[in-house]
Amino acid sequence: MLVEDIMMWLQSFAAEPLRLTLALMALSLFFDTAAVITAGIMVGAGLLGGIATTAALTTAILAGDCAVYLFGYMTKELPWAARWLPAKGMAKLEAWITPKQTSVLLLSRVIPGTRSIVYLVFGYLHLSPTRFITVAGLGGAVWCTVIMIVVSQTGEFFAADGWLVSTIAGVIAAGLILIPIRILANKSDHAAILKQVDR
Repeated sequence: MLVEDIMMWLQSFAAEPLRLTLALMALSLFFDTAAVITAGIMVGAGLLGGIATTAALTTAILAGDCAVYLFGYMTKELPWAARWLPAKGMAKLEAWITPKQTSVLLLSRVIPGTRSIVYLVFGYLHLSPTRFITVAGLGGAVWCTVIMIVVSQTGEFFAADGWLVSTIAGVIAAGLILIPIRILANKSDHAAILKQVDR
């Protein structure tokens, strides 16, 4: 079965926790929630330490977030940017987003498909890098820590039933957190506009 094969492959890293952590950090740059859930399963199975893994993933996620912001920041200086992003539309977006920076950043963490676009926009508009790093860093840390704790504790609880049951239980536990949060976030006042930013 595919899940068992993946878990056996990950388990092969057991003697090399640093290598496994680095692999999860690399994964988090592209699929952060998947990386955190996988890390939670590994922590629950005793392959990785919880505190060190959470710190490593939080750092990697923030590094990825800052890279997206920086890319947006540098894009504004490119000649073609003005053709693709009309000044009037960007000014309107800036007027809307500037007083709501913190809530927009936090909501983009939990609304699928909006985070990278929002971070690009923050960079492109040259909105405060200090606020961006602080809010994105804290939001990512809380997000990562909560998911890691829930998944690892659930996985540990079902560990005696084997890898497959433990893994499925951890994924279901993550879903029980992620799905309600995303439903509530999608109903927020900013969600509709965040989705417009994504288009």
